Amino acid sequence: MMEREVVYSLVHSVMCIPLCLHGLWEADWMGLSSGLPTELTVAEFWWRTTPATTRCVIFSALYFLWDLFHEFRKKDGRTDNRFHAFMGATAYAVVGLWLAQGHTLLCLSLVNEISTPFYNAFRIISHRLKLAKEATLRASLEQDRAYAGKVFATAFFIVRVAFMPIYLWCRIRPFIIAGLAMPKCRVPAAIAAFELSLSTALNLFWFILILKAAIRNKTRSSNPSA
Repeated sequence: MMEREVVYSLVHSVMCIPLCLHGLWEADWMGLSSGLPTELTVAEFWWRTTPATTRCVIFSALYFLWDLFHEFRKKDGRTDNRFHAFMGATAYAVVGLWLAQGHTLLCLSLVNEISTPFYNAFRIISHRLKLAKEATLRASLEQDRAYAGKVFATAFFIVRVAFMPIYLWCRIRPFIIAGLAMPKCRVPAAIAAFELSLSTALNLFWFILILKAAIRNKTRSSNPSA
């Protein structure tokens, strides 16, 4: 039976993409981000909420709260995964729901989840490979897993390393700079800069781990006796 965390992560990553895109469309993100930010657009960027953004934030908040509980309950939980769960729960449950701030930014950040279904596909195939006993089936699953791993690594690099960090920093930086100068927007702007810095660093750290795993697996496959 597939682990519950894989199923929950897959459902979240697949469903949150249309939810976040609908939320951005309803919040008129392009209207807010066009031209130089004024005091009105900066305030609207941090405080604007719509039914669509609220649904998206609630959905992700529930997932990240469960993920936080799950990661800290595991005896062999990894520090980076716990840190990611803590960041997600803080951003979506505390900032997004309790403080009702930054819904537009939170919806934008969820675009990163485009790469997650490929990771879950890799995990599902790995789980099937672990249970498979027939040599032919194992060989087929090993090929599928290698292909899924390549697709995941490519999607992760394109979305989380190359595109989204640059896009977010270029788009959000004027709101952060202007928000830090406004008393009512200073706190959410500082939180956004802090969260974006941590998420960017975490994605770079994960991509380094992905590269190391890919190199290790390639070396192992080219030298089976090692």
